[in-house]
Amino acid sequence: IARSFPTWKVCTKPGMVHLTDCIIENNRSTATGNNHPLVEGAGLTNSGTFRTNQYRPTPGKAELTRTIVRNNIATAIGPGSEVRGGGIANADQGTLTLTLSTVTGNTARASNPHGGGIYNFLNAIVQNPPRTVGTVTIDRSVVTANSPNNCEPPGTIAGCTG
Repeated sequence: IARSFPTWKVCTKPGMVHLTDCIIENNRSTATGNNHPLVEGAGLTNSGTFRTNQYRPTPGKAELTRTIVRNNIATAIGPGSEVRGGGIANADQGTLTLTLSTVTGNTARASNPHGGGIYNFLNAIVQNPPRTVGTVTIDRSVVTANSPNNCEPPGTIAGCTG
């Protein structure tokens, strides 16, 4: 559910979204299964584009300005279950910029939960050891009180700890 403040603007281009003065809250995303169920980003997933019902893995670009991402829950249930980003998942060489924004109270629930607040994807195929392929910029923003942690993998998002 995306709710806006009194004035808001959403600008989209292929592979790009810009949210200003919005609230992304109380979303639930769940996967169940017996073979590694996976959920990526209950609040926002920054990845490729969809056109004529086809996914195209182009680098995504998301800019959030004065936007709140809160109380979103991503749950995966089953053997080897994994969640990548309870609040935001930044994937596919994506660029995510948070300006004067807040990411709080989001949850990743699974046997392998990653990034309750923000998950910045790694690509193990490109390089050994794995390297981040997404870019996250936190500008005068707060990422706090997410579970099981605020950002993951550790040290990949400047300005975000724990």
